[in-house]
Amino acid sequence: MMIDVVWNMETGDPDDFLTLLFLIGHPKVNLKAVTVTPGTPDQIGLVRHALKWFDLNIPVGAYNIEHEKQCVSRWHYKAYGNISPSYDAEAGGKVLLECCDENTTLITGAPLKNLGVAISLASVRDGDTFKLLTVLIRISRFIPCSCSI
Repeated sequence: MMIDVVWNMETGDPDDFLTLLFLIGHPKVNLKAVTVTPGTPDQIGLVRHALKWFDLNIPVGAYNIEHEKQCVSRWHYKAYGNISPSYDAEAGGKVLLECCDENTTLITGAPLKNLGVAISLASVRDGDTFKLLTVLIRISRFIPCSCSI
């Protein structure tokens, strides 16, 4: 049985990027989308680079693509070389609203800024609040976990 997953990440250290690689390559995970906090062009470039390795074309969301601070650790560049920045991202909250449903598990390793935006957007659109509440219930059921995917 496949598990539909949306991954919310950051890149200040290696763990979230390695988790991204794990999720992409796992045979029982259907990775539907990735959201990044804050979502700088360097971060989006890194995520897009990983997706390209696996020939995966899924939505990528950014909380703040205009964020000016460096948010990709040196480790990433030492391990994977020079990776070009990318602006190929949608608004993170919009990606969550479009990709999360009652059958999707949102896993997060980053601050919940994209989720906060999604909740704000849902409060002004009919039907989306229930969908996000279902996602939040799935998050709370996932943590803590024994991760036996």
